[in-house]
Amino acid sequence: MKKIEIDIEGRVFTAVLNEEKAPRTCAAVLSILPVSGEVWQGRWSGDCIYLILKPAITKEILLTEGTMSRIYGRKGDVVFFDGRNPEAVPGHNDFQEFFFVYGDVAQYRFPWGDEVCNLFARIKEDQLEEFEAIGEDVWKNGRKKVTVRLKE
Repeated sequence: MKKIEIDIEGRVFTAVLNEEKAPRTCAAVLSILPVSGEVWQGRWSGDCIYLILKPAITKEILLTEGTMSRIYGRKGDVVFFDGRNPEAVPGHNDFQEFFFVYGDVAQYRFPWGDEVCNLFARIKEDQLEEFEAIGEDVWKNGRKKVTVRLKE
């Protein structure tokens, strides 16, 4: 079972990939790791922080991946948004994101409405309390540096 690490300014969280139910998304994500940037508060979507990926993953991936595609999340979910939305506001469909759900309320949204994301990993249960504290800190104090990489 493959895992990724989400390193937010030295605090490292482990997420287990769900390669059985989201094989294409997991393969695509693994193909671009490691990625670095900043996590931002995703208040449009509730208790989420997100990392913008410049279109680093091919657009041919998928808009949905079966039962792993969703607009709602729960604490610990790690999802991929592929940036495609035919009804999107012009100029806002040229990015991709990882959403990391840290709290109890998550509905993946943008100003133009709900967005379908692919759940591909979950943060380990024993790290969720600390991860929630990081999310709250991003909400109250602003963005933080992050690196997402394959766990060796």
